[in-house]
Amino acid sequence: MAREIHPRRFSTLTGYLLAGMGPLNEMVKTSLFRGPYLTCGQAIMAGEFLYETCAILGRARRNKLSILVRTLPILEGHENDFINDVQKTARDRLQQFGKEPDSFVNFILSTELENIGVSLTDSNQKVLKKTLEEKWLLKEAEPKIKSIGVEGLGFGSSLPELTEKMWKSAYESVDTDQWSEARAYGLILAEKPTRISYEEHEQSVLEMVANYTSEHYPDLVDPLDLHLHQSE
Repeated sequence: MAREIHPRRFSTLTGYLLAGMGPLNEMVKTSLFRGPYLTCGQAIMAGEFLYETCAILGRARRNKLSILVRTLPILEGHENDFINDVQKTARDRLQQFGKEPDSFVNFILSTELENIGVSLTDSNQKVLKKTLEEKWLLKEAEPKIKSIGVEGLGFGSSLPELTEKMWKSAYESVDTDQWSEARAYGLILAEKPTRISYEEHEQSVLEMVANYTSEHYPDLVDPLDLHLHQSE
């Protein structure tokens, strides 16, 4: 039984973006005794979608990041400390990956699996498959997914060129093998990807952020330049 997650349930920007993800709504199932859940693979891929979205947002509003992060649950006056932390965490993940990633899917999936002790290239495919199919309660998975997403702001703001390059590699030229791989891990995607330009997608992300900000933080709409809906 699928369970819809409505954006209004969440007061933070990352929660809103997560709840607005159509794929997540379709992935969440409900167990009679355990409640709503995702598989491990689905949770990681939901985190990847959010990371990617936040990276694009971080890149687009990197010069206004101290304003943007006011939509997150951090202490007033600690915005710069928070930004420094998420940027460092993003750089640490990149160092962990060990090379320049060609897509966010491979980048996040590989590092998150490594963090739980499993390698994407492990020859023991039974172990990998079992790990990916583990059921994670939604109430436990959500904070982890949001944490991954917030880090994306640090990635996009500190590595703007790489952010655009990775997105274009995955979606403008479209790596069909990685798209199929994402589907195999439980992410609800169309059988074949739709090509879209980076500029078009950035615009759609900014429109989502504008909708959220207008409702919850109307005083930040002008400082974040969300009326114009233009890429920087």
